[in-house]
Amino acid sequence: MRLVLAVALAVLFPSAALAADLAPAPAEPAAPAAPGYSWTGFYAGLHAGYGWGEQNVDQNDLIARDRAIMMGGTPLVCPPGQTFLVMTGVCEITDDKFMPNKFDVKGVIGGVHAGYNYQFANSGLVVGVEGDVDYAGIKGHANGLAGVHATREDDPFGLGMTGFVQRSLHLKSEWQGSVRLRAGYAIDNILLYATGGIAIAEANLINNTGLFAQGGIPVSGLSARTSSSKVHIGWTAGLGAEYAITANWLLRAEVRYTAFQEKSYGTSYIANANTLIDKPVKIGWDQVTSTLGLSYKF
Repeated sequence: MRLVLAVALAVLFPSAALAADLAPAPAEPAAPAAPGYSWTGFYAGLHAGYGWGEQNVDQNDLIARDRAIMMGGTPLVCPPGQTFLVMTGVCEITDDKFMPNKFDVKGVIGGVHAGYNYQFANSGLVVGVEGDVDYAGIKGHANGLAGVHATREDDPFGLGMTGFVQRSLHLKSEWQGSVRLRAGYAIDNILLYATGGIAIAEANLINNTGLFAQGGIPVSGLSARTSSSKVHIGWTAGLGAEYAITANWLLRAEVRYTAFQEKSYGTSYIANANTLIDKPVKIGWDQVTSTLGLSYKF
């Protein structure tokens, strides 16, 4: 009996140890997934690019018209919308061949930007606000030419002088800026966004006008130049993309359309040696800018 019990114990205990060795080991806990890139935070940077657009106000009203031309000391009366041409000796409709209705503007643009992004938790939705201040070389010009007959102080008989009135307008914007909202969707370290807000720009308008005798000789005393600057408010909207190179450095590309409101500028043109007629003109323009930039996220 004792022998049977000993054999049974010898058989049982090795089997139990072997069963324990065959039991599955507990699974190792999985490592937590690495978090995606977060766009939340302040940033600032530099950008540069090119802008192009169109000045969008009719300049034809700047050509001397009804009663602005003197014939033998008497104001010449032309129908509205016409000017006197000495080449034909009659009043004719003033059109683009005298002063273009519109002219192109273009130039480089670049400056600084800063803003703040907020990315919603467990979401790719990103919202933010951004401002920028730019140096701008946006400029354009238009030239006009019309034949007239003008009197002079030293013309005692009031016979007048045949010549050409030449006009030129030069528009230049040297600084611009904007304050905008941004909203977009992030795919890890890539952000696609739309932006829009208020824009502001300074512009300078130079107007030159003068009477040139036949042969292109300027007539002394019959010229005028005006120059004035205005601040224009407008709106801007566009699309962009950003790429986080590292946790802090961001590359961007952006295209925006901006429309600046019209402002009234005073100009002068020649009626005769004693008279400069002031003719205000409303100037506004729109532009598209394409820029590349580099930002640092704090």
